[in-house]
Amino acid sequence: MGRARLPERAEVVVIGAGLSGLRCAMLLADNGLDVLVLEGRERVGGRVLTLDQVTGNPEAGANTMLAGYGRTLDAARSLGLDLVECSRRRSKGDPLIAIGGEAMTAQAWATSPRNPLAAQRRALLPGPALRAELAKVPLPEAPDGWCAPEHAALDVAMRDFLAERGFSEAEIALCHDTNPSQGSNAANVSLANWVFVRSFFAAQRASGPDEWAVKGGNSRLPEAMARTIADRIHLGRTVSAISQRGRDSEVRLASGERVLAGHVVCTLPLAPLRRVAFDPPLPAAHAEAVAQAPNMKITQTHFEAESPFWEEDGLPPDMWTDGLLGNVQVNRGGEDPCAITSLTAWGRGNTALALDRLAPAQAQAQLLAEFERLRPAARGKLRVAGFKSWQADPFAAGDWTVWAPGQAHRLPRASGLAHGRVHFCGEHTALADRGMEGAMESAERVALEILTA
Repeated sequence: MGRARLPERAEVVVIGAGLSGLRCAMLLADNGLDVLVLEGRERVGGRVLTLDQVTGNPEAGANTMLAGYGRTLDAARSLGLDLVECSRRRSKGDPLIAIGGEAMTAQAWATSPRNPLAAQRRALLPGPALRAELAKVPLPEAPDGWCAPEHAALDVAMRDFLAERGFSEAEIALCHDTNPSQGSNAANVSLANWVFVRSFFAAQRASGPDEWAVKGGNSRLPEAMARTIADRIHLGRTVSAISQRGRDSEVRLASGERVLAGHVVCTLPLAPLRRVAFDPPLPAAHAEAVAQAPNMKITQTHFEAESPFWEEDGLPPDMWTDGLLGNVQVNRGGEDPCAITSLTAWGRGNTALALDRLAPAQAQAQLLAEFERLRPAARGKLRVAGFKSWQADPFAAGDWTVWAPGQAHRLPRASGLAHGRVHFCGEHTALADRGMEGAMESAERVALEILTA
């Protein structure tokens, strides 16, 4: 891996050394093809990123592998990586709730004047209230049924769905748009996208309760994958254009370098793909997905505590807030599965964008001040040990794809279709699986496309 001179030609050029690109390259190389991998970053892994500088090695992306992550778990084990079972490292109780600057326990939430939820939902926390309503929607039988044209009736705005179910604007704003799990607000997320999420996690629960992570951090997985094809990977190479002429494709780099290929595999997420010129242009539906599909906005701040302030104030260490701290979750990454090693403030959606409008040092200072204001026992005991905005990462420009209303029954399938001899994989092209497993699923699909061409 590194900056060696690029060859003039390869049978297959893979753009991106995240999980999907590495997996696809490994499969093609194992089948005797001459493969070249181009990665714009100076590291492999894509959105799999372990923060090695933070105690306990928390993840900035790709947190755990669930029981049904068959491809991903098999890859880790086949590469000799040790796995840690994580389900018992999860927090079991409810978080502290902080609304309008007032912190309260989950028990106090039900009777708080700051609770806008209707009577039948009032005892629920915002996230569970949303999930309880979504649980009433029948799931399509097929794992990819969420994006099938015959289920186009699901492809409506979450705002409309919730309003029809009796949610007020205040309830929608709190339950969906504050610390959103998908998108930034209920108007720009399709119900079908949420059905995909539910369908995927239902399948995972059916596979068992276990959760796994690679010992030392999940970045060890793509690093181990990369070592198997290290001489084929070139870092710091940003692709700017792909052109096709007959059976040849030319990949042009921002550096001015060019490589000819029989096949090109593009694993870039949709947002960074906007900076790549295609000749001939992408088909209309695929081009629409690249230009218009939203993605998840996430900015993380990782705190280390010099002493367990949550034992001093007797309150849960996890917090759910409507401020810049967003959703604070503890990490237990040490040998003791019960010991808290760090805390992560997840800024999602509009909270992430608000943080990104500040200089990183200013954002971190405001977050630390807000943390100490809500939890006086934490004063002087916290430091910011890690900070990651996925929007500020030019090779990601956000996190996973979130399909907007009207897109889900038209664009996901189009995003994974080959365009001549240019093939597309990556988590956003997977139709049955999500996350790391979706990346691996899509890699296998594209490898088979090329091997059977």
